[in-house]
Amino acid sequence: MDIGGDIQVMITNVQRPANDIVEQGNMFNATPIPNVQEYMIVKLHVECKKPTNDKCNFDRFEFKTVGADGQVHDQASVAGIPLEFEPYAEFFGGASLDGNIAFLVAQGDASVVLFHEPILFGDPVYIALEPTFTLAPIDTSLSTEAPANTNTPTPQYKLIAKQVIDNMVVR
Repeated sequence: MDIGGDIQVMITNVQRPANDIVEQGNMFNATPIPNVQEYMIVKLHVECKKPTNDKCNFDRFEFKTVGADGQVHDQASVAGIPLEFEPYAEFFGGASLDGNIAFLVAQGDASVVLFHEPILFGDPVYIALEPTFTLAPIDTSLSTEAPANTNTPTPQYKLIAKQVIDNMVVR
């Protein structure tokens, strides 16, 4: 999906709960409140659709979540998760980035929505995190190599809206 700035983003995996992965990443990462919270890791594939001599700017902190409680949640402050995006990246047209973003969400909330909220220009984009098929767990190895291209199906996530939404209610 287009998030503006000639950048296309595809969700390639959602790992939930991801408590074990976050705990293994760094012993100082916060432990979710039992029976209340859980970690969720979203893997994104980001492509710059500009000409090869132009740059795209990607800011992972423009991604947030909202759940059934209607509260907006920024990314979890964690360290050591595999393939974690750098906070900010510049890359040229034709190039792509792959990485993970961690969130702390309400345990069992099936209505969690990922959204991209540009800091300066553009409208928010809301994406339901309900894939059309079951996903395998993310690769927890410490490799920074991109995975080999396989013929496995890519999960499809539903674009909820690409506009300003006032008084958004998530059910």
